[in-house]
Amino acid sequence: MVSSNDDTNRRTVVVIIAAAVVVIVVIVVVVVVVVVVVVVVVVVVVVVVVVVVVVVIVVVVRVVITFVVLRSKSINNDMNIFFVSFKMSKKKKIQKLQPVSFVKSF
Repeated sequence: MVSSNDDTNRRTVVVIIAAAVVVIVVIVVVVVVVVVVVVVVVVVVVVVVVVVVVVVIVVVVRVVITFVVLRSKSINNDMNIFFVSFKMSKKKKIQKLQPVSFVKSF
């Protein structure tokens, strides 16, 4: 009976140790999974933030470039309109003067 009791005690100790090992393994696996999930979430958030920042920078740069190009075109157009109107007015004056001078020459 004493040996049977020792056998039972040993089996109980082995079962307790096995249960403790299983619990420790489960805890380690859960901790590893949680750490992996947190790392993946952080990486995804960082990638999304970087993409959003890059998109915002690209949009702002394009808007600024478009504004600058349009301003320069509008300034060029204003200057072109001025020069064209100036040339036209000179031509009109010359055309007006030519017939008069032509008539006077005869």
